[in-house]
Amino acid sequence: MKIALFGGTGALGQQVITQGLAAGYQIRALARTPSKLDSASERLEVIQGDALDLESATRVVHGQDVVICVVGAASIKDSTTRTRITENIIEAMQSNPEAKLLICSAVGVGDSINHYSFINKMFGKLVLKNVLADHSSQESAVQKSNLNWVIVRAAPLNNKELTESYRLAEDKEIFRAKNISRADVAHFLLRAAKETTWDSRAMTLTI
Repeated sequence: MKIALFGGTGALGQQVITQGLAAGYQIRALARTPSKLDSASERLEVIQGDALDLESATRVVHGQDVVICVVGAASIKDSTTRTRITENIIEAMQSNPEAKLLICSAVGVGDSINHYSFINKMFGKLVLKNVLADHSSQESAVQKSNLNWVIVRAAPLNNKELTESYRLAEDKEIFRAKNISRADVAHFLLRAAKETTWDSRAMTLTI
């Protein structure tokens, strides 16, 4: 499987790279600073560029089977970066419409807010409102696209070890989301990249 990766220099992106390479996949990652990625593996290709530049994005997605977007934002006040990058990726993928798009969103978007306690709901509304607004418009862009997609609404992330034991649910299910490791989120993204079970669905991912 050939994977185009946006956000590879972040902690979650690094997990996607590590696990993807271990599984034998080929990964092409876009990075503004390529030196942040260890390109020692012959199956990892690093392209220098900016995800907001359509030409760079198109170079990354060209010929790939799957596109994974795990980009972050400049700060919790930023309400547009993830959406702008995702819209650019969607436009770039028009040259490769058969590829599957996977994005990492967050619990708290849409009806998944019901997976949080009252206190966490208030924290989201008061502190993370820009982050959640960005993820919400990011999801909307994906759902309106003509692409095959999967949205992963991850619970708050930590750096614990890979367990391969996590919970997947849709919004109608009632439970409280618990923090999950970046390693487990990366594991599910790679599962969803090759399986069709979750196509065209937004899934909550927690432990």
